[in-house]
This record gives sequence, structure tokens and C-alpha cells, in this order.
Amino acid sequence: MPALPQLKEKNRAQISHEMLHNVGQAESFPSLVTITALERCNYRCVMCNQAHKSSAQISAAALEQIGRALPYADNVCITGGEPFLYDHIDHFFHLCHQSQCSPIVQTNGSLLLERQRRMLLKNGVGIVKISCDGGRAETYNRIRQGGDFNALIKNIRLLTELKAARMVRRPVLEFNFVAMRSNIEELATLVHLAGGIGVAAITVFLLRADTEDMARESLYFFPELADQEFQRAVAAGDRHGVAVRIPPLFAEKPVFAQSAGQTHRCIVPWQALTVNVDGSAAICCGGAGLAGNLNTDSFEEVWNHPLRRKVRETVNTENELPCCRNCRQGRPVVDQVAMHIPDPELARMTKAHFASLVGSPQA
Repeated sequence: MPALPQLKEKNRAQISHEMLHNVGQAESFPSLVTITALERCNYRCVMCNQAHKSSAQISAAALEQIGRALPYADNVCITGGEPFLYDHIDHFFHLCHQSQCSPIVQTNGSLLLERQRRMLLKNGVGIVKISCDGGRAETYNRIRQGGDFNALIKNIRLLTELKAARMVRRPVLEFNFVAMRSNIEELATLVHLAGGIGVAAITVFLLRADTEDMARESLYFFPELADQEFQRAVAAGDRHGVAVRIPPLFAEKPVFAQSAGQTHRCIVPWQALTVNVDGSAAICCGGAGLAGNLNTDSFEEVWNHPLRRKVRETVNTENELPCCRNCRQGRPVVDQVAMHIPDPELARMTKAHFASLVGSPQA
């Protein structure tokens, strides 16, 4: 077998080849594996619908099957729930090290204590993505219920100081920010703060609302304000050396062409594998559904599942499946309410609520 770096390089080239030719039966392996290791969390965030009291964790059988892909993969992302509550996170890091994969940790940051900070550096973690949805303690603590904004900022400062003391650049620190009406005007403030504590980037996500309270927070009903604050945050990022990745502006539509001649080509069905805590494997993160389960199926059966092959054969062509034509990640159409509030009845009720208000931003 070739050395691991050469194996990974060859796999990346194979992925590109298969994408360009819409190969259904892939010989490549995913270069990015994302694992939801557990659903348990020490927060109760207002926009989250996970079962955080669940004791379920990803099984040893599923991890064993995932391990077959790791020699070919570049990155493995662990998320949850809160991944630092995962009983076998040390084993996860060992698997990554064994296969020379760069781990990515997606965390709420509350448990970035001394042991965990040292663990990140010891295991060569590449990126730590920290959920932070406010620029002030009051806002953050209300959204991330159970959290403590000031403690989070302290944890991040200490991690940045440890990196400086060890003279290392990794892990790169990033914020994930779920944008909604009650926090959007603090995004630029958070950018300013990020620049001072060693956070290199902020990725902004639009809220997907599942409840009445959250639906009324949706920026779908405040498009001009959203565009204004997104642009203000990008400008702040330019000043403070923070990369700010925003969603498409409401004023810019359509975002992507939906035809075979489009310049944006989706590579995800060949490039990425997402595994849920129950072992089920998602085709992508854009809503294409599930294809196999690593608790009962082999890696090969999951990776070349008939549904996954069908998506590969049709994506980026005139015969795309509806899930690809309406992809909520690769082709977001932000001026459509379904992108923000998937439940049609909840969307109708929320539209009616705003229409009833005097001076409604969107009747």
C-alpha cells in the first residue's frame, strides 16, 4: 500500500475525476467524514431540536466501518451534542492520528478546559469550530441556555495563549453564528471581539425555525436589516483580520442557476460522508436523505448505496433529483420562506402574524 499522504492525494484526484464524469459506483473514498458521536449536551439552545437527554453514542461497529475510509480521508469532523462529553473522544483522536487525518471539533466551547486544551494540541486538531451566537453576554446566555459567555471567552483566550506558548498555529479557531432577529445586530460586535482573542473566522448560518417562537426570529421577515448587518460584519472582518462567511444576501437573487450549464458543481456525493449517532449515513447535508446504516451495512454498501449512486449520476445535470435542484446548502434561495421555515403551516402562520403588524417588514 502506498504511504498515507500519497494515498490521500490519489484519492482526491479520483474524487475529482468521478465528479466530472458523474460516476455512480465510486472507487474513491470520502475525503471528509463527519460524525455525530452523541446527542447529549450540557446546553439547551433555543433553536436546537436534538434529544440532548439521550444517552446514545455512536457504536463501535459504526466506528470500525468508518475506520475503513480514514486512510484515504483528509479530515474527520466530530460533532454532537457536545463532543467533549463523548466517552471515547480519546479513541476518536487515536483513530485520526493512526490514519493521519486532521480532526475538526465542533463544540459549544464550555468544556475547553485545561485538559481539553492540551488534548487539542497533542492530537494535532486542525480546526475548532465554536458555536457563538451573540456579541454580548445577555444575548448569548439567552440563546445558548446553560452557557456562560464570559467563561467561553476566557476558555478561548487561554487556548490562544497556549498556542502562542507552544508556538503553534493549530488548531485554527472559528465561530459558528446562527443569525436571527435578536442577535443579528451584534454580529459586527462579535467580529471585533473575535479579532482580539485569536478567532480567525466566523461562519454565519441562517436560522431554520421549527417552532413558533423561532419562526418569528427568522431573518426572512427582516431582509433589509439582515443584508445591512451581514455587510457591516464583513467590513468589520476586513478591519480586524477575521474572515466572515455570510449567506447570500436577500437582495442578490437567484443565487445559483439550476441547470446543467451552471458553473457551481456539487462534489459532495463523492467527497463527504456524514454519519449520525444511530449509524445512519446521510447522502449530504442539503436534505437528500439517508442511504444505509453502518451498524448493519458494510462501508462499501453504504458508500455505494443505490440512492447515493443515483444522486451521483444525476447531480449537476438536467436530470437532477428534486433534492439536488432544491438543495438548501449548495443552492440556497434565501427569498423563499421554505428555506427558513420548512413546515408550510408554520410558515403560513408566521407570515400571517407579520402581515397583521402595522408597518410589517414583509406582509
